[in-house]
Amino acid sequence: MAVESLPVLSAVTATDIWKSMECCIFTVLIMMVRGITQTLNRRISIPVWDLRLAVAVQDVDSIFDVDTLLALRNKVCEIAGKKYKENEKNDVSIRVITDHIRSATFMISDGIMPSNEGRGYVLRRIIRRADRSWKSSLA
Repeated sequence: MAVESLPVLSAVTATDIWKSMECCIFTVLIMMVRGITQTLNRRISIPVWDLRLAVAVQDVDSIFDVDTLLALRNKVCEIAGKKYKENEKNDVSIRVITDHIRSATFMISDGIMPSNEGRGYVLRRIIRRADRSWKSSLA
């Protein structure tokens, strides 16, 4: 596939997002009607609907500019003493830390605790990666 034919993320429209959501909702409804109780295919990313929709509705460039993540991103910048969109290396670290704090918060609120196996191990890795991003770029 040529690079020119790859989709541009900034060109995603609200219509594209709605079509994606309708596809996922339709799949879920079929599963419910047929009595299928297994977990959804991993390609169906229901938890990110709200962020995708918020990006379109709020007309921002990324999920990190959406009002729900903006406060967290700004707090990370405040603690680090850095400004967002001044240095690309710092921006990547700020986004990684923001996203990993969000993910770890949801996992802990679901009762997952850091451990050496399963979901607890994933949580540990998420926290470690946020820490590594902090130490490598922002500390």
